[in-house]
Amino acid sequence: MKISLAIPAILFLVLFVLVFLYLYRKYFWYDAISRSLFWSTFLLVALIGVAKVAIFFLYGAGYLPDRTLFYGLPSPKFSGVLWLLPIALSLFVFGKWSREWTEWSPRRFLGALWLIFVLFSLGVAGLREGSTSIQDPFTRTKWEYAGALALVKSPSQFLAEYTQIQSQLPQHAQTHPPGYILILYFLQKIFHANLFGLAILVVLLGGLFVFPVYYFWRYFLSEDSLRTVMPVLIFVPSVVLFSATSMDFLMLLFFWLALAVSLAGWKKGGTLAFLGGTLASAALLLNFLFLFFGLVFCFFFGRLWYDAPPAKRNQLILRGVASLAGFLGFAVLLQWGTGYSFIENFHLANAVHHGVVNAGASSALAYLSFAFINLFAFFSYLGVPTVLVFIKNARSLFMPRDLFVPFPFLFVAFLVATGLFQGEIERLWLFIVPLFIPPIFRSLSLSHLSSFALAALLVFQSIVIQILFYTYW
Repeated sequence: MKISLAIPAILFLVLFVLVFLYLYRKYFWYDAISRSLFWSTFLLVALIGVAKVAIFFLYGAGYLPDRTLFYGLPSPKFSGVLWLLPIALSLFVFGKWSREWTEWSPRRFLGALWLIFVLFSLGVAGLREGSTSIQDPFTRTKWEYAGALALVKSPSQFLAEYTQIQSQLPQHAQTHPPGYILILYFLQKIFHANLFGLAILVVLLGGLFVFPVYYFWRYFLSEDSLRTVMPVLIFVPSVVLFSATSMDFLMLLFFWLALAVSLAGWKKGGTLAFLGGTLASAALLLNFLFLFFGLVFCFFFGRLWYDAPPAKRNQLILRGVASLAGFLGFAVLLQWGTGYSFIENFHLANAVHHGVVNAGASSALAYLSFAFINLFAFFSYLGVPTVLVFIKNARSLFMPRDLFVPFPFLFVAFLVATGLFQGEIERLWLFIVPLFIPPIFRSLSLSHLSSFALAALLVFQSIVIQILFYTYW
């Protein structure tokens, strides 16, 4: 932590807090819920920040200290002044369009959210060091996926040889399937982009996640509820902070696209169900963690089956079989056409993973330590004000006998209980964030004013964390 860099960053943060407080008081202070959320959020973000700095100075840099509370190294920095412009523009557009978009068509509404998200997330990513901050993870070619682009002569060749050239891949890519590398290859081929351009294109592409998320939840929530809660989603700190710096952000798009198409197929017809299964299998090319995501598919399929009239259940089962056929069929055809095997790649990647990562369950203390680290990190990046809403309304949140509302909490608890993960898992769990939309709405019954206040506080947290801490994924 260099004083010459820290002082300008701290001065900017003081100015930012004062401006934010002025605007928040002007627009939200007369609402008791919004006022209470502000003070609680401000206090907790400050306490967590101070605790992170204290841990760093007491214990120094290291694997566990760096990841305790949430993943980030204390390193105040602010030199990307020009990147305040897309942030200001995104918030201006948000404030201007939000008065009208309840009357817009879904596509126009989602297009507006996509644009606001892209501008805001890129602006936040550039605050520390400008364009350098945005492309930083892509420049670490020894470790990250961009370093494998030189090995791709053609997609079919790369897939056929993937398991044979695994030792030549960047360290991170060795534990994952080839999907992220192929996406970068196609983006570079089509747009002739350099590393900075690829980082921008990843945000532009991944930001489209708002479309499948909206169309999925439209089956369960009213249109007014969606128009109220969707604007909150695009400002959640984990989604903002890891969009421009992590290829795992693309998992958010592809997971929800597969889930939305599958759900549409289960409700409407076998062709869409088959396509949904095919998309789910294709998404497995991005990250083997998608195997865990199958539980989410099973949960929502089970919910549809439970809600369906008895006469319709056999039809629903057939559509589920169609999804399974699409999932398996894609994997079989991929191996037949290219020689790439999911199973062979999984075993090799798993062996590399265990060679470089110690098991979280190596001892009871390690297991409990990683469980705490991962839970605290996930909910910190989900947003302090969001968690405050959950805590304040915990009783009403879990009152329904239906698992629909508590399911995302149970799913996160299950992933932590497996002991599979060590630290810095926030980027891996981006796909879970939209599962919390119904609890947000159910627990607070958000008015448009309350949702905008919640979004504003998420903006506050994202900018504070980005300036104070360095997260290099």
